[in-house]
Amino acid sequence: MSDYEDSTLPEGFFLKPPHNNAPAWVKGQIGIKVDTAIEYLQKFKNDKGYVNLDLKESKAGNLYLDLNCFIPKPPEERTIAPTPVVNGKDDFDDPF
Repeated sequence: MSDYEDSTLPEGFFLKPPHNNAPAWVKGQIGIKVDTAIEYLQKFKNDKGYVNLDLKESKAGNLYLDLNCFIPKPPEERTIAPTPVVNGKDDFDDPF
């Protein structure tokens, strides 16, 4: 999906901080512009029909949504880390 490279900020989703009288357990509000959001979700859904979004915090302390672009490698392409070697022995040597 090369479209991921275009923009990772989801279109049609708007985050706002909680209003001044909100209880402590309310962390914010999410507004969704339905037509825009549906178009965005259709464009970026994965093979299983999901769009994964991460809730992040900027350096300024503002919350925002970001498209999670992680795509796991197929099992045949995964590599296994080599066993660490210490003093000529690997970590799995019997210490007795």
